[in-house]
Amino acid sequence: MMKKNFLIAVSILMGILFSIIIFIIFEIHMVVTEHDNLIYKGISINEIDVSLLNKERAERKITENSIKLNENRNILIYADEKEYKISFKELKVEENIDQIVDVAVNYGKNDKIIDKYKYVKEGLERNFKTTITFDEEAFSALLKVLCKEQNMSPVNAVIEHDWSGFKVTPHQSGRTIDEAALRGDIKESIEENRDGEDIIINLTFKKSEPAIYEEDLKAINTLVSSYSTSFANSSSGRTRNIEVASSYINNKVIMPGEEFSFNKVVGATTSGKGYSYAKVIKNGGYVDEIGGGICQVSSTLYNVVLKTSLAITERRNHSKVINYVPRGQDAMIAYGVSDFKFVNNFKYPILIESVINNNMLTFNIYSNKDSFNYLYEIKNEVAKEVKPKKETIYDYGLSKGTVIVEQEGKNGYVINTYRVRYEEGKIKEKILVSESVYAGKNTIVRIGKD
Repeated sequence: MMKKNFLIAVSILMGILFSIIIFIIFEIHMVVTEHDNLIYKGISINEIDVSLLNKERAERKITENSIKLNENRNILIYADEKEYKISFKELKVEENIDQIVDVAVNYGKNDKIIDKYKYVKEGLERNFKTTITFDEEAFSALLKVLCKEQNMSPVNAVIEHDWSGFKVTPHQSGRTIDEAALRGDIKESIEENRDGEDIIINLTFKKSEPAIYEEDLKAINTLVSSYSTSFANSSSGRTRNIEVASSYINNKVIMPGEEFSFNKVVGATTSGKGYSYAKVIKNGGYVDEIGGGICQVSSTLYNVVLKTSLAITERRNHSKVINYVPRGQDAMIAYGVSDFKFVNNFKYPILIESVINNNMLTFNIYSNKDSFNYLYEIKNEVAKEVKPKKETIYDYGLSKGTVIVEQEGKNGYVINTYRVRYEEGKIKEKILVSESVYAGKNTIVRIGKD
């Protein structure tokens, strides 16, 4: 009997315990379910408490606070004691409130049910922060103003040469606004300062260095090579063109490893740059064009370079022999078609100086006295000579036996040009620099015939 009563008591207790457990589980489930669409207690956004708010109410609360704080705020940017101001409205600053509220609402909702019940009863200590974006067009407009007024281009050192020697004007470093840093500073400062006060930014710059430093040019101390040509018999237009073209090259510095391009330095010959009409070789004859005569400038420069070991990378000869430099030593220029180029393969910079005096054009090349060991002599050899052919035209308009030489023939040539170096009177080095082909001209004879 006692055993039976004991079993009954145990069954009753078990039933009561089971009922309690069911009630607790039901209670936990009910409490957790009631908070499924609510933010857990203790959670804040931008330090603003959003406990037990649903998504809509939380968004409204954070948005209203954001508008209240930011509607009259400005961003103040300082550079060299100058202030630039742009408002939050002008920059169209926006916060990802919707996204962060979603994060807050869903925070902890995927955890175990017992953990979620704990969050409801005890709360969580968690603050979420919104991030900001701003309008790219507004930022670009701001950046354009800042760059125009604050960016400074680097200035190369400059060297000049006259009777008193070399004078070097020091270089100046430049600066450019660090666009990435400015973006980051604006974004970070707004996100970290939510007190309603104006945002203060100090511009960050990236240093930009010149291509030519003062100490580079101070290494130039001696004359390396010189070459002159005469334009005494030139027209006024041709003389003018030589003066203009050579002025672009005067005091030109070429750094080690840098390539000089005549077309790049001198540019196109236009009347707006002061060029005049003068004769040029075209289609085997002479015609008047703007800039005629600048090939004497390129050819004179070519010869001063030829005497050194500077590396010539592009040069073409004229179609016919010209008279201001020896055969094989001319350099024909046609902007966009034919250029004269060479590379400074010295260890030091070179300075090109142009001098015009008494109808003579002179180019001088200066560099460091240790940059070269010798000068070359220029030698030309006729590799091939083409005698003119005779073309006979029988003219029934002339009386029989009449002979008219309509065109005197001229030889054509293939000229090899060499750089030659001597030691103790003997050839030490002979380098083929170029092969120049000059077209000849046939003799044309007109003979009368009945």
